[in-house]
Amino acid sequence: MRSKRRRRSGTLALAMSAGRRDRPQTALQWIGIEAMTEEQDRAHTEACLLSLHGTTETQMSTDDTSRLMHAYFEALGTGHFRQFLTDDVTWTTIQNGADIRGAPAVEEAINGLHARMSDLKTRQLILADGTAYLEGTCAGRDGRPRIPYCVAYDLAGDRIAAMRAYGEIASFMAPSQ
Repeated sequence: MRSKRRRRSGTLALAMSAGRRDRPQTALQWIGIEAMTEEQDRAHTEACLLSLHGTTETQMSTDDTSRLMHAYFEALGTGHFRQFLTDDVTWTTIQNGADIRGAPAVEEAINGLHARMSDLKTRQLILADGTAYLEGTCAGRDGRPRIPYCVAYDLAGDRIAAMRAYGEIASFMAPSQ
């Protein structure tokens, strides 16, 4: 199957040009990202690395990425995980364009987000050199269906430098975010 790029609401969405579209199978498909060719994935990764670090060289091996992310997720449960974030880390909620900067503000926003989300379920965690993607769902508010989401992590050195949240989770963010 070939993919084509299409702009939607100021964000990049990938849509399949062929295939069954009536029943998404993953959270990424629910939010409009179905597939990326290997060439598109490589170009996207290089563009992200260049914008974040000024180079296309990855900073961490997949094993290092795995160790960092697992330690981060363990600390996430305690509410104290700032040590895993760079000082100038960013959290971007793609749905509404909210952008939070700095380790203290990002830690506070994530703790607030998790306080308002219930029944979190991780579908999969994808790890690569200096990059991780978490796909999951959480219970909807007021009896609504489950909300699918994806968080993309960019790592620099031994810390998380940027996070982008995709899906309809903006309603779980604090009103000022």
